[in-house]
Amino acid sequence: KPTPSPEPTPETSPATATPAWAVRWPEAALPPGPNHQPVVSYLAACTQPSDRILVFSFAPHLYYLTTRGFAAGYSTFVIGAHDSPEAQERALMRWRSQSVPYAVVFEGERELHDSFPLIAAEIERRYTPVFRQPLDDDRIAMVVLAERGRAPGSIYAPLQAPCLM
Repeated sequence: KPTPSPEPTPETSPATATPAWAVRWPEAALPPGPNHQPVVSYLAACTQPSDRILVFSFAPHLYYLTTRGFAAGYSTFVIGAHDSPEAQERALMRWRSQSVPYAVVFEGERELHDSFPLIAAEIERRYTPVFRQPLDDDRIAMVVLAERGRAPGSIYAPLQAPCLM
């Protein structure tokens, strides 16, 4: 007669076990904090459904919550993944052919800028800061950048930031 399996614990139950990806990237397992909501609302309100946003970090929830596509072929930026000069050049070619009115960067992620120097330089060249949302983690703040040369259609009143629609 087979030995019965032990009762699942919260750590081993399929419904509550920690997925392998969450062990490698624990910040991805965390729900976005309430301080992300002003940025999510702003980006959703001030972009067209066909626009894309560039999130220069590991924050894929921003695409989902804003219902906007990711720019340059990068849903996330992770040090050591797709950061070769050739991969960055391909990303720049894609990005330059897309409508990307906003980029989002996080303060406190200097290593990411060092790993993706071509992407970081393009952000610096094309975008200007329009809103800064302090965070409660090691990334310090989320900064929304607007594409230079686009005339604002209006001002997003809750943040007093330009709406590039």
